Amino acid sequence: MEAIPTTLFESVVRWEDAKNCAVLPGLIESHSHCVYTGGRVADFRARCAGESYEQIAARGGGIRSTMARVRDASVDELVDASLPRLYALLAQGVTTVEIKSGYGLDLENELKMLWAIKELQKRTPQTLVPTFLGAHTLPPEYIGNREGYLRLVRDEMLPRVAQEGLAEFCDVFCEHTAFTVDEAREVLVKAQEHGIPGKLHAEQLSNFGGTALGAELQVASVDHLEYLSEEAADRLAESQTVAAILPGATLFLGLSRWAPARMLIDRQIPVALSTDCNPGSSPTTNLQLMMNLACTQMGMTIEESIAGVTTAAARSLNRADCAGSLAVGQSATLIVLKGQSSAEMVYPMGGNSVARVMIEGKWIVG
Repeated sequence: MEAIPTTLFESVVRWEDAKNCAVLPGLIESHSHCVYTGGRVADFRARCAGESYEQIAARGGGIRSTMARVRDASVDELVDASLPRLYALLAQGVTTVEIKSGYGLDLENELKMLWAIKELQKRTPQTLVPTFLGAHTLPPEYIGNREGYLRLVRDEMLPRVAQEGLAEFCDVFCEHTAFTVDEAREVLVKAQEHGIPGKLHAEQLSNFGGTALGAELQVASVDHLEYLSEEAADRLAESQTVAAILPGATLFLGLSRWAPARMLIDRQIPVALSTDCNPGSSPTTNLQLMMNLACTQMGMTIEESIAGVTTAAARSLNRADCAGSLAVGQSATLIVLKGQSSAEMVYPMGGNSVARVMIEGKWIVG
């Protein structure tokens, strides 16, 4: 059995409960879009026929197709559609899940998504971390009126989200297909004024400048980073911002450019790992597969991949003091693996090496 603080271990787990098994903190899914209804099989078919992600989005697919379904759904329908994804993550040992809005793209439906997350929290033992992503893309009714939509996000959505306490973070998709660096800055500064820390989708499709903005504003994390430059990585290293890499999107979209994990780690930047669970670019709840991809495709060690779903992920959600580690004084939230080594969780491709899941001292799985 791998070494953990015995004072904690003996207080919550009988030795026979985990005999000859590795024990780790509960895993953390630090970047997900798992509240939605419907899928994007038509988009997948188009990509398999040769269309790019950008081409599909330009003709009304992608995020906007999910937006249409979310707008038509009730809170209860969103909850019913999303709960199985949370249970699938729980079976993978995931005890904390960040969930973004961003498929409503108007005041009523962005709030509806955040209300759905609040309702989901009542139905799962996992800790859910809601993030407001109103600045995900332009909805069709605002094409040609970018300032009008940004004004809606800044001056109507954010005040309501803050007033009702519906989000712990505010995220912006900063990319040539979404929002510019200056537009992202406007939204994130306004969110900070409302007491909501920032996050950024950055450098996913191009070297666009989102990472430098994230470092400047000291956001909690910059996520994706496939096109991260060395200069931007240097800026990030001077900040307290966590880098989050999402290999599922690279794999599913059939891309060849993986986020430069070693560039980040060599600069001592904490690197979180996530599924990016969403219907369009990473329809998966298998966080252990992401760990395998990080090791086989991105040059991370097994220990670094484990840190990516525990300590670094906790830091990216401002939860380093209460999640992601086993320590005296923290809640007894942990997983028991089927094997004696934590490496056995990373080794299988697409498998599940978690035997039991404990949340706050209670066995939830196994």
